[in-house]
Amino acid sequence: MKFTVAHLLDQLPAADALPVARLEKALGLSLKPDKSQLRIALEGLSRLGVLVETEDGIQRRQDDTLIEARLRCSSKGFCFALREDGGEDIYIRDHQLNHAWNGDRVLVRITREGGAAALPKGVSSASSSGPPLTCSPRWNSRRTDSWPSPSTTGC
Repeated sequence: MKFTVAHLLDQLPAADALPVARLEKALGLSLKPDKSQLRIALEGLSRLGVLVETEDGIQRRQDDTLIEARLRCSSKGFCFALREDGGEDIYIRDHQLNHAWNGDRVLVRITREGGAAALPKGVSSASSSGPPLTCSPRWNSRRTDSWPSPSTTGC
């Protein structure tokens, strides 16, 4: 695959739909297999609720429950999603990582709010380091393996 999910999402304007042909051009896709991979990625992201297809093209769905973050994991296996908006870090349990790796950009859905001394807990949804893997929408822009179906699990 010649593109990452993060790069794909970065190409989509916040408010307007982008025709698929323009998205293919923006990503530099000219070969039929690459365009086919893009279609698969778009379908997977649509199923996960990250994108919506309209007559005008593709656009990001506004979903306030998904938070963009970068995953940081310690050597002891504790992982936290560091929010890009500067908000409080979100603890992600190891079984909620959904194939995300340390350093991946991920979409996180908070499953339990933190208390006075605890961080919120969440599920890694879409890792932007490779094609979408899964759980409440998650992308992984480093990955090129299969596209699992969405699942929602709590912490």
